[in-house]
Amino acid sequence: MDQLKKYVLTGILILVSISTLLAERTKVLIFHSYHEGLSWTDNVNKGIRSVFDDRGNIELHFEYLDSKRNTDSLYLRKLYDLHKTKYHDIPFDVIIAVDNNALSFLLEHRDEFYQNIPIVFCGINEFSDTIIEGMHGITGVTEEPDFKATIELILKLHPKLKELVIINDNRTFTAKIIARHIREFWPFLQTKVSPRFLSELSHSELIDHISQLNDTSVVLLTVFSVDRNGRYISYHENIEMIDEVTPVPVYGGWEFYLNKGIVGGVLTSGFEQGKLAAGMAWQIIQGQSADSIPIARKGYNHLKFDYNQLTRFDINPDNLPSESIIINQPPNLWQLYKVWVILMVFFILLTVGMIYLNEQRNRIKAMRLIAMNKDLDQRVEDKTRALQQANESLFTQKERIEHQKRELDQHRNNLMALVQERTSELEAANKKLKAGRQRLLMMLDVSSDGVWEYNVKTGSFKVSSRTWEKLGYLTHEVEENIRFMLQLIHPDDREMVKKKLISYIKGKQLTYKNEFRIQRKDGQWLWVLSRGKLLEWQANKGIAMIVGTHMDITERKKSEERLRAGERRWRALYDQVQESFVICDMKGHIIDSNPAALETLGYEPHQVHQLALGDIDTLHDNDQLMSTYFKQLVADKVSINYETRLTNSKEISFPAEVSLNLIEFANERFILAALRDISKRQEVERQVLNAVIKTEEKERSRFAKDLHDSIGPLLSSLKLYLSTLEKTDNEERLQKIFILSEEAIREAMTTIREISNNLSPQTLTDYGLVSALNAFIQRLNAINVIRAIMKVEGMEKRLPNQIEVSLYRVITELINNTLKHSGASELYIQLVKTEERLVVQYKDNGCGIQEEHFKEQGGMGLVNIANRLKSIDGSVTFHSDDHWAFIAKIAILLKTN
Repeated sequence: MDQLKKYVLTGILILVSISTLLAERTKVLIFHSYHEGLSWTDNVNKGIRSVFDDRGNIELHFEYLDSKRNTDSLYLRKLYDLHKTKYHDIPFDVIIAVDNNALSFLLEHRDEFYQNIPIVFCGINEFSDTIIEGMHGITGVTEEPDFKATIELILKLHPKLKELVIINDNRTFTAKIIARHIREFWPFLQTKVSPRFLSELSHSELIDHISQLNDTSVVLLTVFSVDRNGRYISYHENIEMIDEVTPVPVYGGWEFYLNKGIVGGVLTSGFEQGKLAAGMAWQIIQGQSADSIPIARKGYNHLKFDYNQLTRFDINPDNLPSESIIINQPPNLWQLYKVWVILMVFFILLTVGMIYLNEQRNRIKAMRLIAMNKDLDQRVEDKTRALQQANESLFTQKERIEHQKRELDQHRNNLMALVQERTSELEAANKKLKAGRQRLLMMLDVSSDGVWEYNVKTGSFKVSSRTWEKLGYLTHEVEENIRFMLQLIHPDDREMVKKKLISYIKGKQLTYKNEFRIQRKDGQWLWVLSRGKLLEWQANKGIAMIVGTHMDITERKKSEERLRAGERRWRALYDQVQESFVICDMKGHIIDSNPAALETLGYEPHQVHQLALGDIDTLHDNDQLMSTYFKQLVADKVSINYETRLTNSKEISFPAEVSLNLIEFANERFILAALRDISKRQEVERQVLNAVIKTEEKERSRFAKDLHDSIGPLLSSLKLYLSTLEKTDNEERLQKIFILSEEAIREAMTTIREISNNLSPQTLTDYGLVSALNAFIQRLNAINVIRAIMKVEGMEKRLPNQIEVSLYRVITELINNTLKHSGASELYIQLVKTEERLVVQYKDNGCGIQEEHFKEQGGMGLVNIANRLKSIDGSVTFHSDDHWAFIAKIAILLKTN
């Protein structure tokens, strides 16, 4: 019994273990470079699911880098932190990396997040073995679009072609690779057709270029995801807008453009990329090593074309390669009525066969009857019994014929019943179709701002209540016809709406899409995006019914207008500012400049945009600028200022101050350089320096003269007195010599004190500007040469030392000029101080300003006074009035903390 229990428990444990193993699901991470909703990304997902959806026990995890719309470093750091938190403990069995950015992220952080997990990549441009050199457990599918084969096919289908217009934004990684590839193989095509790249354009500029093409041109759409203004454009929006304006065929390189407006070409399929990568991942899940699976370089490019576009541009499908796949090709009569024709032929053959069989039987029986009648004529007398038997046989045959006729009628009735049954099934299917149509309209109504339905034959135009509510109407207030709807549309948009609707009805457009303004009941205008699609088609009559949706885009239009207004204001400010600005890329090449810079450098716009910043710098070449200032600018991200010499278009150099700032626009870095001509500033600085030097020399000369004229005689007298002491013994004479020597020493000390005060008054140092000026004026009034008056307001607190010393020198120099040159009897000084400035007015009633005084080189001079005031943020103006012949007004800006 115990042994039996052990066996039962062991069996239960085994079953639990098996169920646990069976319950464990295989985890696969699909890591995308771009965002969900992008056509390429969604097609790759469909290809991956086509492999894994049929295989159970697979758990798929989807992750999106969204690198087309987010490229800044902060976003990448946040993404890194998210992965660190989200996937650090999920044991993935295999990872599928879609496109280059996803693979780069995985390889960079593999050891941290996904160590020893096999990786299968797909959609990798410019793949080389060096990308995964030294790494294990990696295989996948490359992406190599065959634009050469597409261009060769274009040249074959369009023998009159003169120009191939290639749309390429030249901003994304893929676009740059494709542009370089086309330029490399073009010389080997041996054609007279010239290629023209439409790159670095805004979206509106691109549309203008395409709309002006003629029938000697063909468009090749490669990649145009970001325009010159940095605006992101989806693949669907791109091809729809191009298809609306282009008058010439458009070819492409990716399958997601097909059935959206391109003729076709050798198209790379995202679905096939995903399917191939998923197939490799399944092999790894089944136990095969990733290193043993070869990298796939083909199997995803196919010749595909759109029949509607071939017909639109009169391209004969018979001229296409035999392996071409053509979509939207209308069915012929045989394909339309194949089943009915087979049934009718079968019915006719069956009927004819039965009639023929019956006739053959009747013919044989008739021949036998004739033979029997002949035999009866010959043997009428002796074979009466045989004749009776023949009559009985004839009666039996007649019954058989009637029986066969009844069977034929039964077959006919059965066929009629079958036809009625099929008719009933068709009617039921039609009811289901109408119900499905009603559900579709409801779904569209919920997912938009309303649904509309236009009957082309009757002119009926039905709109869902959701739209009328949006416009403020009740159901009984509207009319269900196209005329009423057109009356609500803005007069400026009405004709455009009519033309686009008629163009779609006539088959000139593949889809109907329009933006226009429509009036609410209260008079307000709403912007509406209207889309439409064929719902019913009548043979030989064309489109019978169109169904579509309305979407309120008023806020989007307002945002676009605000954005355009902001761009215009920025450009106006940039163009009107007086300072010279140029914008360079990170290699120093000038890509834009404002009018002030063009005037300073003397170049035309097309000339300056061919230069680098180092070309106009005489002291630095472009490599030196990049290795010093540009490198420091990127590292520190602060403004950098330096002085140099720039040269203009006439090769005349001038001193300049350059300020460099790092700016970012449309996910790219640029350098904004401000160029300032500092010739005048340096000239003023030289004048100030010369004035200071001359003033110092003048002061030294005056100091030397004062010492020589004042102290020299006193010291000589003192020396004479001292030498006399040795020559006399007379006590009275000695006493007199001592008295004279003491007076000479006292007078010398007084003179030295006066000279010292003239150089730097002690009162100015100890008590400030006001006290020093008061002391100076008191000494002036004491000698009765001139009457001096001074008034002061707001000078309770002292000024900075530099301002006090400079202002003291200026005022005393003005007083000296008045005493020397004006012949004035009165002078007036006023000091008024506020929180922001100090205003000084100096006036005298002398002879006024003389020209030679203004240009005077001796002393400070009026020019030197002005230069000294500039050093303390001050200025001076000179004028006169009826009473005062000379007025100097000094204004000094005071720095506030």
